[in-house]
Amino acid sequence: MKVEKCSVCGKGEAKESIGCRKVVVEGKTWRLHKDRFMYCSHCRTRYYTGEQARESSRHLKELRAE
Repeated sequence: MKVEKCSVCGKGEAKESIGCRKVVVEGKTWRLHKDRFMYCSHCRTRYYTGEQARESSRHLKELRAE
């Protein structure tokens, strides 16, 4: 599991988490299960590292192709 200093607040420790994310594209709703992201317990912000964002985009692209 990845842990880093929060890139948003700079005070908290952000840990990699896995959850479900809802995405709406052109009026259609997609659910990305097992979406990886960083979560800071101090500022409660959810954000993506570059690698996580690319993985999430690939997953959405695959779902849309089905």
